[in-house]
Amino acid sequence: MALTKTNTDALCPPTKGHNALIIYLQKIKYHYYLWTGLYMLETHERIAFHFVVGPVMLAFCIYCGVFCGGVLDGWKDAVVASQSI
Repeated sequence: MALTKTNTDALCPPTKGHNALIIYLQKIKYHYYLWTGLYMLETHERIAFHFVVGPVMLAFCIYCGVFCGGVLDGWKDAVVASQSI
C-alpha cells in the first residue's frame, strides 16, 4: 500500500523543458514544502496555513525593521551626543 500523504513525487520540480528561472523558483518552492512539512497537507489546509502564518510573518518582519531602525537611530544620537561633550 502506498502512502500518498508522504509522497513528494507530485511536488518534484521539472528539471528540463522550462526557463531556468522557473525551474529555480519551483525548486525553492519544493524545498520550502519539504522543510516545513507542507507537502503532507491538502491544498485547502496549505492555503489556511498561509493565511494564518503569512500575516504573522509579515508583522514580525515589519516589527524587526522598525525595531532595528530605532536602535540605529538611538545609536547615532548617542554617538552625536558623546561627541558634543
